[in-house]
Amino acid sequence: GGTVVVDEGTLFVSFICAAGALPEVQPYPDPILHWSAEVYDEAIKACGVDSFNVQANDYCIGDRKFGGNAQSISGKRWLHHTSVLWDYEPERMSLLRMPTRQPGYRAKRTHEDFVRGLGDTLSSHDEFSTALVEAVRRR
Repeated sequence: GGTVVVDEGTLFVSFICAAGALPEVQPYPDPILHWSAEVYDEAIKACGVDSFNVQANDYCIGDRKFGGNAQSISGKRWLHHTSVLWDYEPERMSLLRMPTRQPGYRAKRTHEDFVRGLGDTLSSHDEFSTALVEAVRRR
């Protein structure tokens, strides 16, 4: 992973799963990412947007990253964490260096051209939060 600018425009979402709580999700990185991506896709669609996708383990709207992920797996228990960029100050983002290792879809774009706050796409933080909780409940 990389460096994250954290401020009042950042949301932290963590799923902590006990052994056997979601038997259909094997405790390995790809199945966990797939499960969590389905949750985000459902929540974002409930907010009226149909362009969510996963690129190089990042959550994106179109080709713009809004979320980075991290996982911890211990036996059959796991944690999946997402730092969601809801909004940001461009001058704070400019503090980040251009990473030497980049996913191909970044295409050497600057931070300003690569990331996009989810709040630029969705109209309501509360609506998104509620939709995310509801998407998890349905699983």
